[in-house]
Amino acid sequence: MDKKIAIVTFRFRNFGTVLQSIGLQEALHKVGIDDVEVLDFPTIGGISGKEAFVETIKEQIKTYGVLKGVFRSLKEVVFALRARVDTRRDHSLEKKMREAYYVQFEEKYLRKSVPMNTADLRNEEFVRTLPYNCYIAGSDQIWNEKYTSQIDIFFLKYMPSTVIRMSYAGSFGRTFLEEKKKPLFAELIKNIDPILVREQGAKKIADEISGRESFLVPDPTLLHDKTFWLNYEEKPEHFDGEGYVLIYSLNHDLSIYKEAMRIGKQLNKKVVGIKRHFNPPYYKSIEWLYTLGPQHFIWLVNHAAMVITNSYHAEVFSLILNKPCYPFLDKAEEINERLISLLHVVEHDHAVTYIGEGHINPNGIKYDFDTINERLRVFRENAYDKFLSAIPLNISKLGGVVEPK
Repeated sequence: MDKKIAIVTFRFRNFGTVLQSIGLQEALHKVGIDDVEVLDFPTIGGISGKEAFVETIKEQIKTYGVLKGVFRSLKEVVFALRARVDTRRDHSLEKKMREAYYVQFEEKYLRKSVPMNTADLRNEEFVRTLPYNCYIAGSDQIWNEKYTSQIDIFFLKYMPSTVIRMSYAGSFGRTFLEEKKKPLFAELIKNIDPILVREQGAKKIADEISGRESFLVPDPTLLHDKTFWLNYEEKPEHFDGEGYVLIYSLNHDLSIYKEAMRIGKQLNKKVVGIKRHFNPPYYKSIEWLYTLGPQHFIWLVNHAAMVITNSYHAEVFSLILNKPCYPFLDKAEEINERLISLLHVVEHDHAVTYIGEGHINPNGIKYDFDTINERLRVFRENAYDKFLSAIPLNISKLGGVVEPK
């Protein structure tokens, strides 16, 4: 029987987003499914800037108290305003080059469906014409309303009940749901079977709202080892360096940059920063890189002496490539749970340092990569044996290919 699978996930220009799509696509190839496509539709953002700011205030106050929480939140506003001023400068060439690297990478490695849009995927008549007999939602934070207003699509609400509708490493990006949201999510998750999630917090939520057992599986990038991923690395143009301190931050707290500079000075190593957008601070002691694609991200991690980050996929690739990684986290951010959950799997919870609770001590935080590699191998093989290898058989049980109407 022919088997055609659609991966339904984010389409952001983001290192982890693209690499997890490649990871799942190639894992499905490994279990014998050749015809795999990523649905090519634009991801629409989630809650507004005002709502996001309110959520930030709540998180900060809950963790740090009223005065400190409000102060930290206001720092976020100042950061955003400074960024707006800076974006008046012309960075169009750099942005165009960065975009070109992503396009080049996807065209070379990722197989995409014909372009479609949100309205198409909410149109059941249109969806019935699609040639897939299995839809896989995930990975990434596809069920996080902060990042998308399309959670109905990412719960596969409109896909026919006659096909397989499952998730792989889906994430809510948080550890709990507000009571008022639980009925909606409970109704949506009925479409998903099996429910495969990425972190313990997601499992807790999914078990509660579904009344079924969900299962923890590795992020798709973790379904492959170092040898696999080194096939995708590419040295950034006009960059020279080995054995540097690599810094990659996803939030607006400047403490992480100061910590990286402190460690660079302490160890007499160059500090290289992956820049996500054009905004202050421009610390002159950091060598900033912006015009990068996923291929360069892998190379930069692989050639670093160590990585300092609050990014999940920077941690993931540090573990895969056996590079010491020192997460420097804001306790108020629920999103941290995904990093902490993974470190628990590899028995290296001790690697985390929280802002305001001391400095990173590379000499005092040791990485045992023999243990890490073994734990990742077991985690990976369990996912293949229990879940991924079952997909071809489950498709065969459908009784035939889902033909377009």
